[in-house]
Amino acid sequence: AGMDDTCLMGHPNATVPAVSNHKTRLWEVGLELNEDKTSCYIAERYQNNSYWCMLGEMSEGMLQMDEGLPVYGLKVYSVPIGDKAYIREFLRVKGKKIQGEMERIEQKLHPSQFPKPQLPVRQCLWVLTLRCLQHLGNYICHHVSPALTKDFSKGLDDKVKHLVTTATDIVWIDISAEARERLCLPICFRGCGLRELEDRCFAEYLGGMYHGLPLLFNSQDDDGNMVAGRLNLPALTNLLGQNSLCTDT
Repeated sequence: AGMDDTCLMGHPNATVPAVSNHKTRLWEVGLELNEDKTSCYIAERYQNNSYWCMLGEMSEGMLQMDEGLPVYGLKVYSVPIGDKAYIREFLRVKGKKIQGEMERIEQKLHPSQFPKPQLPVRQCLWVLTLRCLQHLGNYICHHVSPALTKDFSKGLDDKVKHLVTTATDIVWIDISAEARERLCLPICFRGCGLRELEDRCFAEYLGGMYHGLPLLFNSQDDDGNMVAGRLNLPALTNLLGQNSLCTDT
């Protein structure tokens, strides 16, 4: 659970009673479960009539594609989980939303809106792009496989390049390949720290694994004591091996 959201993952035999129990516990403290926002996802290969009977009136998480076709999955802490078609559609919609936010910021800080040269709007837009806007897709790439985020990343990169053109009055395609490589370097190495998300997404995903996986598995502290993982289940330990984060095994 986090803030006012709760996510349950497991076999329907366990999760359906857990939802009912959660509803009861919320009621005991004066809160009410919003059943209209309670939805589920079962991978197609595991679906059967008995599961749907247990779920009752609980809705199935889905998105509607432009063609009118439904795709199934869930958004968990702003991360798409479900069929690959659902994840791709979620990323397409999310990408369009972020691009729209970048466009609004560009319109508000466009130099043509501020004719007085003493107002440093170009510098403001450049710093905002460098320190904030180029990183708006990081969270998604931190949690979704690079195999699915290529189009999402490229779309945001194109908008960032447009912001750079507006801020500097230099057309991106006119910048030489050598200069673009220099732009990617950190400022401490005399670069600009401007990195394309399509290039960063692999490191972002590995960073997500580095930050997230150790908390899930059993591990040892500096004194050799066992620290219980949050989700040390066979489904996860089979991926990396039991006690894989313990130094003496």
